[in-house]
Amino acid sequence: MKLSQSARPLVSLATLQSGASQPAVVVDFIKFSGDPTAGDLVAASLPNHRVLRADPVADLSASSGWTPLSALAAEYATLLSGLDDRPSMLVGYCSAAPLALLIAEQLTKQGIETPVFLVAPGFPDRQHVLDDLAEIRGTMGVPATPSPAPLPDGTAEAMTHLGSLLDSDLAMAARSNGLSEAEAAVLTEELGARYGAWLSYLLSAADASAQRMPADLRILSIPDSWSAPAEGWPATAQIHTSSIDRDDLLTSIETAEAVAVQLADLV
Repeated sequence: MKLSQSARPLVSLATLQSGASQPAVVVDFIKFSGDPTAGDLVAASLPNHRVLRADPVADLSASSGWTPLSALAAEYATLLSGLDDRPSMLVGYCSAAPLALLIAEQLTKQGIETPVFLVAPGFPDRQHVLDDLAEIRGTMGVPATPSPAPLPDGTAEAMTHLGSLLDSDLAMAARSNGLSEAEAAVLTEELGARYGAWLSYLLSAADASAQRMPADLRILSIPDSWSAPAEGWPATAQIHTSSIDRDDLLTSIETAEAVAVQLADLV
């Protein structure tokens, strides 16, 4: 699998809920487990309000390549600035936080000031990429040892390294499950595209430069070691804390109430 840089990623916006008002835009990731997403939480908190989702992993998977986070943000900002109504807010969940901040920065450059609400934000580093790679390898039945070597310094080189690892891991998974050549090709195409997109997004976020903070920034923070950027939050940020574990956050009544309060103040 070659994780090459896309000249221009194909980005999209999915409608989670229709409405006549300015759209709330949620930057998060579709789940295939049926578990609730941040987009579901926002839609439930804003009845009769238009809610859109930007899913960078789905878009990168369709684009078959990787993109620097700043370039990905610029594409989403162009798409959002072309809507009939400007977005009322950007909501970034977990690892989507760096991208949400960069989209807001790009919109500001176009004269569109957009409030940002980050829910349990996460700012991945390269160790997170390796940790997630190890988790993916576990789901495919690839032995945990030997563990992958540290990623090469350059982003492009690191992407090539990740693509090679995924190729060998998927081939091993196909052999261990006795798949035919045709079945192995389907496995590589479907799982490889999704896994590659996820890892490339994380690495792009890890290697991105510091994001410029918006004037109106609200944060629902949890006690998590990677929930703040390295340079810290600006003094003007409105930070609300929650003791809910990340795994239970999106199903918690406490979270739903906290999100509803913040969103009601932004619409």
